[in-house]
Amino acid sequence: VVAMVYTTCKYVCPRILADLRTIKSGLSEFGSKDLGFTLITIDPERDTVETFNAYAKKNDLDADTWTFLRGDPGDILEVAALLGVKYKKLPDGEFSHSNIITLLKPNGEIALQLNGLGANPAELITGAKGQLHSH
Repeated sequence: VVAMVYTTCKYVCPRILADLRTIKSGLSEFGSKDLGFTLITIDPERDTVETFNAYAKKNDLDADTWTFLRGDPGDILEVAALLGVKYKKLPDGEFSHSNIITLLKPNGEIALQLNGLGANPAELITGAKGQLHSH
């Protein structure tokens, strides 16, 4: 399960994280070897390894389940395009960005996406159970 966020976001990203926690809880029958959660930063300038570690600790995100990725801005843009996530840095340093949570198949194909803050995490939970039970 993948989402693109940034750790200093005060509005949308905490909601995305809450939805990811709901999804994780709904899929608790699956262990970390079957299912992982990945957060990819759209703000690699400010989201350093140290920042991610502090964010993980503050939000109680264990390393067995949660992976944080950062990289070259061009690579992040490419991943965003593949996931259908759009983002733009604003003059105040914040970002305007899509609110998409993606369930990827083991081969990297998109299995299901939740798009928008009003999306119901239960849809992704049901889809993920179908995907995970078929393996």
